[in-house]
Amino acid sequence: MTVTSAALTAAILAVREELLASGQYPTLAHINRGYCDGFCSDVADHLGIPAGAEEPFELGIDNLMESDGDEPTIMDRALLEAHWPDIQPPEGLDWDDVDRLAADAGFSSGTHVWLCLDKRHYDAEAPEGVGNPFDLPFFKRVVASWLEECPAPAP
Repeated sequence: MTVTSAALTAAILAVREELLASGQYPTLAHINRGYCDGFCSDVADHLGIPAGAEEPFELGIDNLMESDGDEPTIMDRALLEAHWPDIQPPEGLDWDDVDRLAADAGFSSGTHVWLCLDKRHYDAEAPEGVGNPFDLPFFKRVVASWLEECPAPAP
């Protein structure tokens, strides 16, 4: 089954409206803050996509990071360069800053899960998709909070 970006966007809009209407999640941010993995599964079910399908597929921040065996540690620059060149640090940060952010924020498996199709990243708050997961509102909030709490990143 081939899924188009338009079909994925329509499914995301439908599922998020169902979840908001249920009253269980008062905002889209609440969906992303605790039900992101379930949301991705609901969207896949809505589209009739079997688990493990090639696209769209679920992606988490830990999938973009190196690991010490159990937990992600730093962003996997070689992986990003080879397969995800459009993924760049948020504006004003470099990869070393992102590594500090990841450590301070405790990025791990399940920090945030989203859908990826044709190298675009989709979640409850980004139904049209973005080219860089750091442009997802979830990560924009994490980055903004970290910048408020931490010393200024290195120039």
